[in-house]
Amino acid sequence: MNIDMRNKKKVLIIDDSKISRLLIAKYLDDSYECCMADNGEEGWQILLEETSITLIFAAMDMPVLNGILLLERIRMSECERITNTPVIIITGYQDSETAKRASYAAGATDFISKPFIKSEIRSCARTFTIEGVADNTAETEVSRNVLRELDVNKQLAELGNNVISSAASNNDHASIMYIKIVNLDKLNDKHDGKIMDKLTDKVSALLEAHSRDEENVFIIGSGKYVITLPKTSAFKANIAANRLQLAIEKLSYQSANGTVRLRLAIGITSTESCDEVTEFLSFSEYCIEAQYALNMSMESKNNNVVRFDETYEKNIQSDYMQKDFPYRKQNSLKGNGGIKF
Repeated sequence: MNIDMRNKKKVLIIDDSKISRLLIAKYLDDSYECCMADNGEEGWQILLEETSITLIFAAMDMPVLNGILLLERIRMSECERITNTPVIIITGYQDSETAKRASYAAGATDFISKPFIKSEIRSCARTFTIEGVADNTAETEVSRNVLRELDVNKQLAELGNNVISSAASNNDHASIMYIKIVNLDKLNDKHDGKIMDKLTDKVSALLEAHSRDEENVFIIGSGKYVITLPKTSAFKANIAANRLQLAIEKLSYQSANGTVRLRLAIGITSTESCDEVTEFLSFSEYCIEAQYALNMSMESKNNNVVRFDETYEKNIQSDYMQKDFPYRKQNSLKGNGGIKF
């Protein structure tokens, strides 16, 4: 089959290890056009000349110009195209927190350790190119924040990967729910902080109490939660989310400045768009989708529950997401389960 190279995303792989360069290119297979360099200076020259590069994999330790110095040069460039190019830093030090902090401090989009695996490389490529999340600054920032949250919450990332793997193995569904308390900062400013702490504790307890044994609730930020729902279709998750909103609205607390009432914004995504033709995405990619849906819920007038598939795939006016997530497609597999009430 002849593949039109003009339609392929161009990835720059910079590593002094030829084996590593070839392995990354192999993992990306024919979906991408790969350029290669064995040091940062050579990679920089390629980046200047090749204006269509959409993603860079760069080793941290390289001769001539290492990955961190190259990254700093990229982020300080006066060329917007270069400055905004996503850069994945590669290190040989497994789980090195120092290397990770240095990478992010220099402006890394993401960080991976050797030995890397195929799904990790492909997930980065899909996430940080137009084939995944849009390659402009605003959308890349969304995906970057989600990946950082998952990096901090390693238990969530591990369990979420297991949930997706199980769904793929069993030809079943799983859904991911992103939840945030609306206007929490304003409520904290208006009311006593201790009261708000009590109410957010009640929200956490309510989410836990209404979850089934196989479902897990994670706190990933101030007033922000993730729930993994195995064996649950988007439709069932949507019903559960609406019930959660109603349950939270019944919570109230009287403060010196009046009655405190809470409202949840909720975004949902599901694996049910995947079948024998469409590969399952990684857990991190589903989380990015759920975050997009949550953002839409936060922006809506009544904080309606937003399903990623309905918002982005069924809205024919949204060429924004048609461009960003072309690998997502509708499917009609059946599922069951969901949060109990």
